[in-house]
Amino acid sequence: MAGTFAACISLLGLAHAQTVIWSENFDDGNGNNRWYADNGVWQVGAPSYGPATNSAGCRAYSCPNCATTGLTGGYPNLSNSRLIRIQTFTVPSASLFPRLRFWHWFAFGSPTGGGADYGVVEVSVSGGPWQAVSPQYYYSGGDWTYASVDFSAFAGQSVQIAFHLVGQSYSSAPGWYFDNIVFESGMPVLNNPEGWENGIGDWYPDQGIWQVGTPTKSAGAPTNSLGAQAESGTNCAATLLNANYPAYPNSDSRLISPPFILPTISSSPFLRFWHWYSLGPATGGAPDQASVEIRVGTNNWQTISPIYTGNSGSWSEPFIDLSPFAGESVQLAFHVYARSYSSGKGWYVDNVQVYPYTYSAYPPYLLISQSGTNTVATWTWLANYTGFGLQSNTDLLSTNWNPVSSIQAVVNGLNTVTNPVFETKEFYRLIK
Repeated sequence: MAGTFAACISLLGLAHAQTVIWSENFDDGNGNNRWYADNGVWQVGAPSYGPATNSAGCRAYSCPNCATTGLTGGYPNLSNSRLIRIQTFTVPSASLFPRLRFWHWFAFGSPTGGGADYGVVEVSVSGGPWQAVSPQYYYSGGDWTYASVDFSAFAGQSVQIAFHLVGQSYSSAPGWYFDNIVFESGMPVLNNPEGWENGIGDWYPDQGIWQVGTPTKSAGAPTNSLGAQAESGTNCAATLLNANYPAYPNSDSRLISPPFILPTISSSPFLRFWHWYSLGPATGGAPDQASVEIRVGTNNWQTISPIYTGNSGSWSEPFIDLSPFAGESVQLAFHVYARSYSSGKGWYVDNVQVYPYTYSAYPPYLLISQSGTNTVATWTWLANYTGFGLQSNTDLLSTNWNPVSSIQAVVNGLNTVTNPVFETKEFYRLIK
């Protein structure tokens, strides 16, 4: 990562700044010239099977075409095939958060005389062996959902991608459909607050189920003054907008936020959000459950809310203390886990807000404050931001920037330099 970041700038709210590296929607009829199947099964065209017909009268996410493991029927038992993009491309720098986003619909075979079937996104580096880069998608996603797959680990390398169907059971199923693929780079943004009135943004589900939009589910959440099943406005996030979420074992999915940095412990950060839920009772198993989770960096998810079960009855606004994670780069997730054979209307989430504020995790911010006779400079402490040096200057018109020689320390997850104040006016910058 290269660049210079001027002092006294705190990036609290940023617009989207994505760059599209390539995209694919299959609608020009030439998709077979850009993709190929290594072992049959995969087709590109207008499906007459699988997903429900949309408002435009087709079964692709956007009409008329998509890629699928069967345009007119389910895939054969024990299928094992990749749909491979022919053209290679170079993955941008990890600091630009390169990622693959795509809409997909999936319904895979359950364990019958073998393991469960699944789909997985894979990558080949310079013609080498295929490596999994996404989660393994199992069972059913319920409807079209918008996935995101991080490619940072392959930054600077020439790669091919593939969508791999792995059949392990003796029960066929409709399969995997995907459409409107975009490989993009650019800073992910956490809108704070987030009510999803402008769409899903940089949030994403890891195993389907979650959608963002205007719910129209019968007997769903109470309607607001606009007649919408959202806490306010018309949009919210929900475990399917127009149907119950699938029963056990099909629903186990998180709606995951983009990464962001919590303020330091002195700010006492906390989370508020509005939610309504009606989850499946204990029928043939335990009751379905929902919870809020957090992860620091790429560590494991931790539950930070009560376990929600049953029916909330009305919209309510929980309070969750985030102080134990102050100063850290984190992601939030709303996790639904079906354990019952009786499904429910689901979990509706709206107006998510972290108080008092958040810092963007990309790129590093630089914040200058004063403590007595010292200047305190802090910036993001993440693996991508190592190697930055702090410089100072007393005149912005001068090119005479001098290194700040104080020792850097990590305090509450932030790289911190404390330096005596020698001038009445001083400017700072980060440079690499």
